[in-house]
Amino acid sequence: MCATGVALLMLPLPRCEREQLFEKRGISLFFNLKPDIEHEPDVLRKWTTALDKFDAELVVMSVTAPRYMRKFKKAKFEVVSTDPAQWDEVLYIISTYNHSKVVGFLNSDILPGPRTAQFFTIMMMYYQNPSNAADGTQQYWHPWLMTASRYDLRGTYANMHTGGGTDIWLWNNVNGSTGLFSNIEVPKFYLSRPYFDLWTNFVAMKSGYRQVLDATTSIQILHRDHARKYSTWDEETGINMDAMWKHNKEQAFKPVCDDKKCYKYRRARGTVCEFDYLFMAGEDMDWKVVRRDNPQPNSLSHCLHRIPPLHVQGML
Repeated sequence: MCATGVALLMLPLPRCEREQLFEKRGISLFFNLKPDIEHEPDVLRKWTTALDKFDAELVVMSVTAPRYMRKFKKAKFEVVSTDPAQWDEVLYIISTYNHSKVVGFLNSDILPGPRTAQFFTIMMMYYQNPSNAADGTQQYWHPWLMTASRYDLRGTYANMHTGGGTDIWLWNNVNGSTGLFSNIEVPKFYLSRPYFDLWTNFVAMKSGYRQVLDATTSIQILHRDHARKYSTWDEETGINMDAMWKHNKEQAFKPVCDDKKCYKYRRARGTVCEFDYLFMAGEDMDWKVVRRDNPQPNSLSHCLHRIPPLHVQGML
């Protein structure tokens, strides 16, 4: 028999208990809070405010989650076992939130941008009524994954980040499952280090379980600079100076397999410029999914460099 009234969710929690704890939700967005980053409570407040307008919930994952529970009563909390968290544990936690129509994960230094709130509204309309999607041939239960590159804040403007990597992932519930992959064992990547993001995009594209969509210009997420000891390191320095960086690289190039075939990551692959499809959200709450004319493996110059900066004065 399942218990009820649990305030702080601990792993592992049986599915029946989660079904009793939560009502059906449109969106569950997950955020890994690291206790050593001073700006993250402010980031958490901004996302809590942004999601308060929707049928949505913010789920905070941290080794010190109880520290923030009284400050952010609208958020739910999950305790993870490492800091930074490991990607396989994060995806496992997300896969247990089967009460949600759409789930997602965002990096902890990402802020909502000028059109982020509108994007979430349009995304849920797309989920419910996909008649404008991919020539009108898809159904809403077709597995999809949306991800995006960020804009870097520079004063009153935000410029497109062209150095690779993605900072948010959103995907739909398929037949009662919020698992990102189908029968693929995810490596134990550490978050906040290279490889986990591009590996995720690359394997998602190659496996074909989900249609991968570039939503960069529609969601418009922002990144605020902050102090990181490894922000200026190159690959060689990172491998030599940081055990988690080295660990992630070793994990990235090991083959992974599903029921059909095996996949091996290739260096610098998995950028949004490689995605076959763009998710285009309009100004009038409309949307369309269009095929990219010329996807460019390992080439950022053909898509991100052409995106103009955003004016963000008064937003932050």
